[in-house]
Amino acid sequence: MAFSLHGFLLLCGISGLLTTGWCDTVNVPSCPKNWHRLGDRCFLVIEQSETFANAESTCQSLHGNLSSVRDNIEDAVVRALLAKSVGPSAVAWIGYNDIDMVKHVPMEGMFVWTDSATETFNDFNSGTAPANVDEDCVLLSAVETQEWEDVDCDFEAPFICSQTRSISTAKMAFTLRLLILFCGLSGLLTGVLGQTKKGYCPKGWTRLDNYCFIYQHDERTFADSESVCNILGGNLVSIRNRLENAIVREVIRHAAGTFEDTWIGLHDPIADYSYFWTDGTPNTFVDFATGQPDNIDGMENCVDIESGDEMWHDDNCGDMNPSVCVKHIHIMKH
Repeated sequence: MAFSLHGFLLLCGISGLLTTGWCDTVNVPSCPKNWHRLGDRCFLVIEQSETFANAESTCQSLHGNLSSVRDNIEDAVVRALLAKSVGPSAVAWIGYNDIDMVKHVPMEGMFVWTDSATETFNDFNSGTAPANVDEDCVLLSAVETQEWEDVDCDFEAPFICSQTRSISTAKMAFTLRLLILFCGLSGLLTGVLGQTKKGYCPKGWTRLDNYCFIYQHDERTFADSESVCNILGGNLVSIRNRLENAIVREVIRHAAGTFEDTWIGLHDPIADYSYFWTDGTPNTFVDFATGQPDNIDGMENCVDIESGDEMWHDDNCGDMNPSVCVKHIHIMKH
C-alpha cells in the first residue's frame, strides 16, 4: 500500500506518537547575551566612544556590523536602546556612510550601509542625504525628534552594532527534510511543521526580544479588545520600559498610517489610580501625559495612548478604540 509522508504524519499524530524530541531543534538562532532582538535582528549598544572605523571593526569582531536601520520601527528601537544604555541625549554611530570602503575615498552624498543593507530608509531632514565635505559618517541621537547627522568620521562616539539571525530558506528546507527523516525513522516525530514555529512571531506580528506585538485596527471597548488579544494567545499590551513604549508607538504608526487613540492593557478596575496590567506584569513604568490620569467624573478606568501627544491618558473603558496585543515567545531549551 502506498504510504505518503503526509499520511505518515497524520498517522503519527492520531496515534499519539507526536512527542517532543530532536524535532524541536529547528529555530531561529537566539541573540547573544546582552543583545536585544527585533524581528530577525539583534542590536547591541557599546558605550565606549570610538571613531567610525574602530566602531565598525569592533562590531565585526562581534560577528556583526555597525547597525543599519531599515524602517521607523528599527529607528525608534535603536534610539530607545541608546537612551537606556548611555543617556536620553546621547548620540551613537550607525553604519550609514558615504565612503568607498575599498578605495577609502569619499563618495559625497552616496550613502551606503557597512552591512551592505539595501534599504533606502533614512531619517535625515526631508529624507535627503547630505553631501557635506569631510562629514561622511552618520550619528543617530537618542532624542526621537532629532534627525540623523553626518559628521567627521574621526569623531569619537558610542555605537550600535547589529546582526541578522535568520536561517536561510534553503538551509531551513534541508534541515526540515533531515528532521522529518530522522524523526520518522526513530519514532520521535513531533509535528515538525508546528515545532519549527516555536521561537517565532506569527505573520504580521513585530518581535522585540521575547515578545510579539500586533496592532488591531477594529475599534472595540477595552474589555472586548482584551478578549480578542486573549483569543490570539496574548493580552492587551503591557509596557515595562521606554524601549517597549517606543516600539508600541511605532507599531501603531506603522499599522495605522497615522497615530490613533489606542488601548493598552493598563487599568484600575478595583480602586481609582491603583493600576495594573491585564497580563499581570508588575506596574513599574508609566508614561502619562501632564495632568493624567484625571479620572473625569470617576468614569475613566482604562488607559490608552492618545493621538494628540502620543502619551498615556486614562479614558472611559466603554470607548471604542483600536488596540495593541502582546504575547510572550516561549524559547525552547536544548
